[in-house]
Amino acid sequence: MSKPKKDGLKRWKVLQHFLKICEERGVDPKAIDFDSIYEPELDYWENVEKIEAAVPATQAEALEKEMAYAEEMEFWTKKADMLEEELQRAYQEVGVPVELFEGVKKELAKARTEVEKLKVRVKEAEAAPPPKPKVVEEAEAALKELEGILGPGFQHG
Repeated sequence: MSKPKKDGLKRWKVLQHFLKICEERGVDPKAIDFDSIYEPELDYWENVEKIEAAVPATQAEALEKEMAYAEEMEFWTKKADMLEEELQRAYQEVGVPVELFEGVKKELAKARTEVEKLKVRVKEAEAAPPPKPKVVEEAEAALKELEGILGPGFQHG
């Protein structure tokens, strides 16, 4: 009979961790189905790993990943440009018409467009102010409420 209690305690602890991660990352816990993530047969740490993976990253973490991806795309775009130039020189040396690699040029153009879109998204994300933590919003609301009760002479800060 102690097994259900132990699982209940483990579930509660995992749920507390889930709520903490959601708050840290600015995610509404109601937007994620905890029951589909939690597995009673797994131990606490295995469930924590699943939760860490299931709850979306903070804006800063997501921006960091996008920036790394953008840098990688830029590297490969430069590499593709270099290879395109080499290929064009080789075709000219051999006397093969340049039209044979037009498909490659089209794919490179698509990749460059995607890189540019990604750069714009990264700049927009960098310019966006980070969201306020829930605790700060609650404190500001409480201060406004106090100002309403105590009157206009109330000073804080």
